[in-house]
Amino acid sequence: MRTKLISVCLGLLTLLLVIFSFGQSARAATINTTGLTGSEATVTDRYGTVVTDPTDLSKWQNYKVSYDWSIPNGQKIQAGDTAPVTLPGNTVATSDLSFDLKDDNGATIGTFTIKAGESTGTITFTEQLIGTQDRQGTLNLYAKGTADNGTHGQDWALNKIGWVSEKDENGLPTQLTWNIAFNPSGNDLGTVTITDTIGPNQMYVSGTVHADTGMYNDKGEFISAGQPIQPEVTVNGKQLTFVFEGVHTAVNMTYNVKLSNVSANGGSWMNDATMNGVMVGGHVTWGGNGTGNGGSGNEGDPGALGAFLLQKTDAKTGAALAGAEYQLQDSNGEVIQTGLTTNAEGRLFVDQLAEGKYVLIETKAPEGYDINKTPIAFDVENGSGTPTTNLTQTDEPTVIPPKTGGFTLTKLAAGSTEKLAGAVYELRDANGKVIQSDLTTDAAGELTVNDLVVGDYTLVETKAPAGYELSTTPIKVTIVADQTAPLSVTATDDKTPVVTKGRVQLTKTDDETGQVLAGAVYELQDANGKVLKTDLTTDEAGQLTVSDLAAGDYRLVETKAPSGYELNATPITFTVKIGETELLTVTAKDTPLTEEPGEPETPGEPENPEPPVTPSEPEPEPENPGPEEPNEPGLPGAEDSDNSSSLPQTGGNSTATPKPVAPITDQYPGGTIDGQPIGSTGKPGKGLPQTNEKSDDETLISVAGVTIMMIVFALGSWDWRRNRY
Repeated sequence: MRTKLISVCLGLLTLLLVIFSFGQSARAATINTTGLTGSEATVTDRYGTVVTDPTDLSKWQNYKVSYDWSIPNGQKIQAGDTAPVTLPGNTVATSDLSFDLKDDNGATIGTFTIKAGESTGTITFTEQLIGTQDRQGTLNLYAKGTADNGTHGQDWALNKIGWVSEKDENGLPTQLTWNIAFNPSGNDLGTVTITDTIGPNQMYVSGTVHADTGMYNDKGEFISAGQPIQPEVTVNGKQLTFVFEGVHTAVNMTYNVKLSNVSANGGSWMNDATMNGVMVGGHVTWGGNGTGNGGSGNEGDPGALGAFLLQKTDAKTGAALAGAEYQLQDSNGEVIQTGLTTNAEGRLFVDQLAEGKYVLIETKAPEGYDINKTPIAFDVENGSGTPTTNLTQTDEPTVIPPKTGGFTLTKLAAGSTEKLAGAVYELRDANGKVIQSDLTTDAAGELTVNDLVVGDYTLVETKAPAGYELSTTPIKVTIVADQTAPLSVTATDDKTPVVTKGRVQLTKTDDETGQVLAGAVYELQDANGKVLKTDLTTDEAGQLTVSDLAAGDYRLVETKAPSGYELNATPITFTVKIGETELLTVTAKDTPLTEEPGEPETPGEPENPEPPVTPSEPEPEPENPGPEEPNEPGLPGAEDSDNSSSLPQTGGNSTATPKPVAPITDQYPGGTIDGQPIGSTGKPGKGLPQTNEKSDDETLISVAGVTIMMIVFALGSWDWRRNRY
């Protein structure tokens, strides 16, 4: 009975120890460290001078804080265990910080984090130091003081600070902003020149200078008031010169610099400014870095077991892969553990392994990846504190053949079922990129395209079949995932219109005789009256021909008639039809003029007067004799036996001879002949016969009669209709 009781107690004790051990291994702990307290840290200023008393550090300055830390041998460590880090004196973090601590092989042994304005940070350890001894490392970061020690009162002349103003996607600084302040008391300084020298790995960004004017309050805070002031900026390499005019207030100026060669382990940038012999320096710090390593454990300690850490990544991109499952086997192929899965960082850690040979086999790949079937073999050389074995493996993304489909295009003549060969197309994707070209319909008027991935496409005709018009309308084709047979699409082309040039021939004739007329000039107009051709002239056959006329309505308009004919301004219209092949004929007629036009002449006394026309009245009158000679007219009459005189008669067939008329002198009154007065004192009238004898009354009457008949004759010969003789 006593033996059974002892056995039960031992069993309960073993169970409690197992439960206790499990709880200890499962729960992250705060481990003991040395060298990570504020009193153990080393503080240096911007010039590398060690600060012996860090209890009164200025809030306007940055300082480097350095630690040398270690974990005592015998202190067990698990992944996720933490160690606190306190800042010295009155310093606080300048910004949120998070950076890794690396061992000599580049493996991460822990991560340090701290929030801006806080004085305590934390190192969170990974599995890397499990089972190791002599664990130690370094930690460096930047902090600032919290003391307002009068540096920013109004008894200063010039001050300079800076900060990180931009970072890249990896959190590395890419730009700093420098702040220069001067004249805090608002004195009337007139012209102020500031020379600023920027440090290494910095480049001034042109156009970023901004200077506010205002004042400082009792807390040393700048208050903007009034309009900004713009200095004249001169850049000479790393030296910047700012010239301000009319300074009578406090000035707070900022400008930016771009950074280069930024280290992921943190950095420090310096800058100096001078004004009237006063020099101040600016110091911007960022980030930090740390190290940590562990050595071999005590060989005589049989309780120290080995471990391994697997890092799983994408074979192409190197990205960490979570969700890969593994099986651990020993050298005999016996399965030791299953369901070992990589975490969100792609890591798999296994400890408590005895000395021996092991194989790690992937049993399930992350989603979207193929299983890597290559076993990972590794050794645990010594079961007494052997450092963690680092393993790596990659998986290839699963190549999923895209679902594809196709289509068949049938080309037809528009309005019929005639299939057209020789139509050429190019295939474009949804972005308009040409992915196939020279796709040509065959003798059956078809073209087929296969192996197209799911998506939208367009077919664009680049060449039409012979005798057909190119279609400019794209044909849309959509390939879907569940397509089981090629799509059928159709397209049509219109026949190319038959384009022939028409001809017209005009024949010009006399409208009375039908005789063809040459020399008629025409112009060709379109239906709107626009002149297309001019100087179209009928030839000797009375014809003109116009060729190369496109289909449409036209008209011929005469612009000049043939000589002796009236202009016919009536347009001659005609139409050329599409496909016109016959010669069109049109006719036109012109009316001849009655007489040739001429300039009218003023009627005068004819040199060779014609005998007066004998009137048809039967009254007996003496016949008016004509002149004896054509070129020298004599007196129109002769003496009779009884010496009587008579006037010329206009009718009858009398043979009586008129009495000769005596010569006309200036003694006869009345009238003018050729502008000379008749009967006035002077020379006799022009063109009248003259003698040396004195005339009597009868002679005067005869001459008057002759004159009247000449006037009547002249009036009878005048063409009143055309205003000419």
